[in-house]
Amino acid sequence: MKKGSQIIKVMSQRVSVTPCDAAGWDTGSFGQYCPASNTIKVKDYVVQDVMDNTICHELCHVIETMVGCIQLTEEQIQAMGFGWYTIIRDNPEFIKRLQQHAKYAEQK
Repeated sequence: MKKGSQIIKVMSQRVSVTPCDAAGWDTGSFGQYCPASNTIKVKDYVVQDVMDNTICHELCHVIETMVGCIQLTEEQIQAMGFGWYTIIRDNPEFIKRLQQHAKYAEQK
């Protein structure tokens, strides 16, 4: 996802993910989630691996906000985001099975 925006569904809500120029951002931050607009912005110059990990990290913030009853530290978000990123990256057959199950459930 180097060019343009994409939409990721999270709990039936649409979250816009956009690569962007990060002028003025905290130098340690690769992404930002804005709950008011339901958008994630990711630095556009990072390598794909870092971008995807950052999106997983920011999606953990999305879930935390949508659920509303959990308050995770940034370190916990970092761990969960990286954990999910590696699960998705390293288990393509599992992800395919989940996608097939979801398609089957939609057809019912």
